[in-house]
Amino acid sequence: MKDLTVIDQFLMVKAFWRELESKYSIGKGRSRDYVIWRHAFSVACVENTTLSLMKIGETINKDHASITVSYTHLR
Repeated sequence: MKDLTVIDQFLMVKAFWRELESKYSIGKGRSRDYVIWRHAFSVACVENTTLSLMKIGETINKDHASITVSYTHLR
């Protein structure tokens, strides 16, 4: 996925997140299940795209600090 431009990556990631939200009924709350989905998605984006933390956060309606925390908790 790293060959795509940032705009292409952002649009693809955003569309994929929307699809996941719809298919698995992922809400915007702080329920454990929702948090796990957002955490896994953000970590996958950090590791597999060249998107900035801000753009990844924008995809799931969180700020860049939330993405940083998700990624550092993994390590």
